[in-house]
Amino acid sequence: MQYIDEHGCLTQRSQLDRLRELADGTARQRVKALAPTELLPTTVFVVEPGGKESIWDLDHLVLTGSSTGSAVQLLLDPELALDNLVPTHAIMRILRDTAASAVAVMAPVNASAAALQLADLDHEQSLTARIEREPEHEPVLGQWDFGKVAWTVRLRHVLRAARRATVEEQGATPIRPPVTPTQPSRPADPVAARKNLRREMREQLHRQPAAGPSWLQ
Repeated sequence: MQYIDEHGCLTQRSQLDRLRELADGTARQRVKALAPTELLPTTVFVVEPGGKESIWDLDHLVLTGSSTGSAVQLLLDPELALDNLVPTHAIMRILRDTAASAVAVMAPVNASAAALQLADLDHEQSLTARIEREPEHEPVLGQWDFGKVAWTVRLRHVLRAARRATVEEQGATPIRPPVTPTQPSRPADPVAARKNLRREMREQLHRQPAAGPSWLQ
């Protein structure tokens, strides 16, 4: 998005309105021809400083970790989160090459998921639209919304939190092999091991030193 102090509020609103019409018309045509198991291609709508409009279709890469060919939303799961990624680097290159003053992105993920990956951009607002699907009706595109991005968290932080939650869930119901009486019982949980180590070090710290030999006294 362009800065108001450089180009003025009226110019910014005019270009955003043109961007809305361009993205709205293109997206409506593609949504009507969209099959239930198909994904919308990631599309970048750009308005250049000179007023020229351009549309960029980016390849949608699905990794081998995706088990089904149907549309999958970006979930907070370490394995599924790597599927259906928004090609952030390609978008950034388009913005640099075109010196875009206004831009909108149509991606096959929800607004929050796209915001997670585009959170590095210093933008003020996000132009989003919801695809409304009703029984016995063709999918239609809702009104474009100039709403602020819901989540401004980096994707890697969310993935790290998801992995930590998965480990905690697995630790809640541990499956341990049977221990024979001859083996020393040592905690398999690294957290418990660290606690035991700290406790032993604390005991050694507060323990009275042993008396030295008589020839030292």
